[in-house]
Amino acid sequence: MSDQTKAHRDITTIGANLDSEIAAQMTYSAVTRQGALAAELVHHILGYCERLIPDRKLSIEDLITICHAALETESGKVRLLEGKFMRGRISEQLSRSRRYGESFSMLAIKLSPQTTGSQYEALLDVLRERLRVSDMVFTFKSRILLILPHSNESQTLLIIRRIKGLVDASFRNPPIVAIEKLNFPDPAITRSSQVLDWAEDQLR
Repeated sequence: MSDQTKAHRDITTIGANLDSEIAAQMTYSAVTRQGALAAELVHHILGYCERLIPDRKLSIEDLITICHAALETESGKVRLLEGKFMRGRISEQLSRSRRYGESFSMLAIKLSPQTTGSQYEALLDVLRERLRVSDMVFTFKSRILLILPHSNESQTLLIIRRIKGLVDASFRNPPIVAIEKLNFPDPAITRSSQVLDWAEDQLR
């Protein structure tokens, strides 16, 4: 039996193991519109994953990370993501921080209103070439937000200095107005909503 045939058979088993009443409702349209069905399918997939990766109990956040890795098309470069995915990725980082004790930082880069499209693209290129592969860059009209996994406050300050130095050396009229930072964990932050609110405030 070929690996492809075996994989297809094993994946089909996921659907076969679903309760027959639930399985009858599992159309693509229904799953993508009904949270209860989506959750049912995800938990069955996670259960199947535990058979393949027995040394760790996977979470939904882990499954999202795996999917992003599988769909990554540019190896060796930091991920450039649309702003609409920001809240979800911040929530993932918060979950990982609480579960595994991992620190992370966020940077909000505020741009001058006079920033041109070519300057914006050049700035993104500068960031993507210098940041780590695990870092994430989110794009907005006049803002750029970075998530830096495994970064503490001293590392974040170093990254800010590096970014400012690169931008000053690369642009005759640097487009960056300010860079704001947040580090987690932080004794002053007691709720996840505070981190999400901070990110939203930086985009106003």
